[in-house]
Amino acid sequence: MRLLWLFIILLGAAPLPKKKSIRYKPEPLIPFEVQTREAAPPVPIQLAPPDSYPPELTLEPITADEAARLALNHQGNVTIAAHQIESQKGVTTVTRAPYFPNVSTSMTYLDNLVNNRSSGSNQVSATVSAANSSSSVNDTTGTSSSSGGIIGTGGVSVSNPVTVSASLRQLIWDFDRTRFQVAQSKELEAAAAANYTQVQYDTIYNVKNSYYNWVQADRLLAVYRGNMEAQRKHLAEAQARFRQGVALPSDVTAAQTNVSQAVLNVTAADVNVTIARTSLANQMGLDPRIPLRPSDSHEHTVQVADSQQLYQVALEKRPELAFAEAAIRANVFAVEAARRSNAPSIAANIQYVAFGNSFYPTQNTLNFLLTLSWNPFDGGVTAGRVKQAEESLIISRAQMENYRNQVIMEVSQAYANLRGAEQRVMTAELQVASADATVNIASARYRAGLGTFLELVDAQQAALQSAINRVNAQLNLEQTRAALNHALGVPLVEVKPPLPDQ
Repeated sequence: MRLLWLFIILLGAAPLPKKKSIRYKPEPLIPFEVQTREAAPPVPIQLAPPDSYPPELTLEPITADEAARLALNHQGNVTIAAHQIESQKGVTTVTRAPYFPNVSTSMTYLDNLVNNRSSGSNQVSATVSAANSSSSVNDTTGTSSSSGGIIGTGGVSVSNPVTVSASLRQLIWDFDRTRFQVAQSKELEAAAAANYTQVQYDTIYNVKNSYYNWVQADRLLAVYRGNMEAQRKHLAEAQARFRQGVALPSDVTAAQTNVSQAVLNVTAADVNVTIARTSLANQMGLDPRIPLRPSDSHEHTVQVADSQQLYQVALEKRPELAFAEAAIRANVFAVEAARRSNAPSIAANIQYVAFGNSFYPTQNTLNFLLTLSWNPFDGGVTAGRVKQAEESLIISRAQMENYRNQVIMEVSQAYANLRGAEQRVMTAELQVASADATVNIASARYRAGLGTFLELVDAQQAALQSAINRVNAQLNLEQTRAALNHALGVPLVEVKPPLPDQ
């Protein structure tokens, strides 16, 4: 045991072999060369203008209201809705026609082109009716007999080939069926007029929405161009500090990357402006190539003490409700007219007939006829019409309630969106002020060598985003104001606050 311990002690005291040290030889430094090639500013997009412009359109900057008024003159949907009113007036004229005398005239000339001859047991029989007279011939032996002046040998001829007639018909009474049909058509005229107003309101709202989208794209283009110039300025600062040996090469490359991204943003924004402008022109019913320019525009809204007054204004002015009310009245008259579908009708007729064998005929008659028409059994046609009209009336009343709820919902949403948009504008203004101050501080720190280029890049990116947010908030505010005016039914005129509650 003692020998074992002695061996362990001797082994621990023996010196360990030394490791060979490896000396690191660094590679020789290669001088860094900064790229000097930069992204060129994009060329603005230009469309070839059309050959002619509308006479009332000047190439001066236009406001949102001016764009809306131009759309009312050129938009095809507005024209269609206007002509639908005139079309319904034509229906009313046709429906009212039984109230007035109906005069008709006619003239006939009859001549035999082929004579039928008979022999033996062959028999020819002909009957001619002209001017309330008839003629017949029975030819069995080659001789002829005439009645009413028909003469001939072995054939048939007409004694009175010329007939001239004129008649006058006047409806006397049809148990108010025509009166209710006319009343129904007049209410459909009112519905068409309300629809025309609705099309106008929708056109104005769509044009204004497109207008502010266009202005938003145009202002964002200005923001991106400003950011591009700021990034070029930062690139120049980074290059200058790198040449002085107080900046990293990564500062220059990062600045060049930011410039390239800024150029791409400007290019995309310019495309968006062109698309928004052509969309606006199309909404206005104009040639999309017209080079429009925006002007400073602001929407005016109703100033009320509480939101309840907004609902009152909307329920009074919205054309959908006027359309629904006219449709209900039209269906009420339609039910009454349908119930009289098989009612008797009394009419008077005066007929004048002249006939002879030359023009002008010398023989004439004058007849007076009083007629009573009644179809008491029509196989259920009247019952079916009444059922159809009654169901249409129920549907129109349900639609009226749907329109009312839709109006209240749109006013509520537009009012809430307006309040939120106003708050976002105030917040965006504060955000822009803070971001600009941060950029100035970061730029000064970088020039003084106290801050990093990454700090400056982050500050510039925050400033860009805050400027974008402000543009979006400002234009969204105008769009929500236009949406509220559309929901209230006052989309274009200068609105006035409603009278306070008494």
